[in-house]
Amino acid sequence: MTDQLPLVSDASAWKGADFQGDESWIYTLSADDIEELAVAAQRCLNATRQVTDIRAEDFALPKLSRSIRRWAEEINNGRGFLLVRGLPKERFTDDEVRAMFWGIGLYLGTPVSQNSYGEMFGDVYDEGVKMGTGRVRGYRTSQRLMFHTDRCDIVGLLCVRPAKTGGLSSIVSSTRVYNEIVTNHPEYLQPLINGYIHLNVEEGGDLSTYRVPVFSIHNGVVSCRILRNTIENAR
Repeated sequence: MTDQLPLVSDASAWKGADFQGDESWIYTLSADDIEELAVAAQRCLNATRQVTDIRAEDFALPKLSRSIRRWAEEINNGRGFLLVRGLPKERFTDDEVRAMFWGIGLYLGTPVSQNSYGEMFGDVYDEGVKMGTGRVRGYRTSQRLMFHTDRCDIVGLLCVRPAKTGGLSSIVSSTRVYNEIVTNHPEYLQPLINGYIHLNVEEGGDLSTYRVPVFSIHNGVVSCRILRNTIENAR
């Protein structure tokens, strides 16, 4: 079976070296972009809406929305990521920043719950808890997180206050990893395609009732879901 698997040839199968000296993946907000975000956020907050109650039609971005749609195209059908810079966080309250982040997300897709608690918006900071001690997700700890995929099509992170130490984020192309396996170690693919039982610690420690593939191919599109902790904890 593995000798029939194709290589991924689109822009998603990148290497870090591909972007040396290339900042095409960085978008810097203009003064007009920031003003549109500020006006939209304030209008929604003045209406006493909870941030997660804001709808796309409430959050008007006449010009920036066109750029955001291009971001979505790049994320879904291009390299798969981008970095947005330039929001002067010292100018805005935390609620305003939250509203802006949520509003941008509404133009990228449909919000889904972050965890088994049903939270639609999560803060990333060390709460003094540890993974493996109950319903604890890694973003609530100070522990090192291995490369993993989140359970959604698009994930966004906004840094408001950098960590005193650590806190660095890295990304890797899962389709590039797939290509490297196909090229150099095709014998590794079959177990990854067959998948593994998962133990979902956060949701009470239940075992998955079926094997979850690490790599899947559907209509010629390669996708990846890897959560090493939940696989290893299921042994």
